[in-house]
Amino acid sequence: MPFCNIGDIDLHYEIHGDGFPILFIGGLSAGIPAWEGQIPFFKKHYRCIVFDNRGGGQSAMPPGPYTMSKMAEDALRLLDRLMVEKTLVFSLSMGGMIALELARIASGRLGAMLLGCTHAGGTSRISPSAEAVSLLVNNAGLSREEILLAYPCVEAITVQRLAHRLYLLDVPFVPRMMTEVAHSHTGIDIHPGAAIGESFFIDHGTGVVIGETSIIGNKVTLYHGVTLGAFNPLSKDEEGLLRRGRENKRHPELEDHVTVYPNATILGGKTRIGHHSLIGGNVWLTHSVAPHSKVTVKDPELVILNGGPER
Repeated sequence: MPFCNIGDIDLHYEIHGDGFPILFIGGLSAGIPAWEGQIPFFKKHYRCIVFDNRGGGQSAMPPGPYTMSKMAEDALRLLDRLMVEKTLVFSLSMGGMIALELARIASGRLGAMLLGCTHAGGTSRISPSAEAVSLLVNNAGLSREEILLAYPCVEAITVQRLAHRLYLLDVPFVPRMMTEVAHSHTGIDIHPGAAIGESFFIDHGTGVVIGETSIIGNKVTLYHGVTLGAFNPLSKDEEGLLRRGRENKRHPELEDHVTVYPNATILGGKTRIGHHSLIGGNVWLTHSVAPHSKVTVKDPELVILNGGPER
């Protein structure tokens, strides 16, 4: 039951496993036991550092007030005492606020952060830009709160952006687990490997699939049912198996200001959609198109039967 003196208090902590360190930062009343579900998995791959915040668990309870800045300093001093030069951070709830403050004062010490069920808090919170909100509102009279809480693309894209950072660090399992949870919540399936630019928006979103090596530029809009997938992937390893990962480009690229309407399917690692192009609904596309292109299918021949009463 180790304790570490970090100046004015003794902080209770535990270490599990070996490897690159992960610092787990819990919430207001969530001490070390709160991580019992995660530690058995992570300790197989990482050196897991868990601790009780000041005033919680078995750590000392000095007189208040307690601030995010003070608790972030506690975490930093714990890293110093354990001689940890760089770490990943996994945080939940109030722990996310502590982690954000830790990133502010010691960004060079953090490899990546996973922030769960949290926000920046207070007047220092980071809100979406006016441009991003205006794109989401689209003159529908929706409030900022309704957009952030009710639009499924906000959750799917936010989780994917966090997972993508972990993917680039070659963190095993966790990035895909994150995007699959978002997929189950939203119906939007975005692989953590996909590289996505700024001001990306998915309207409605159900059935959208974005593959691992997809590249999406800035200010791109997709509608429900769109697939950015692989097409006849031929690159295989010496055992005849399909090579996956970043080194085998299997999915298309969308340049800036592209709009793709419902149920369009764009396939292939060599397929590139030029900037300011429009891809119509139900299009099946397996080759590149130039910038400012408009791709649609011909109107189908409709058969309309009169369902009214016979005369």
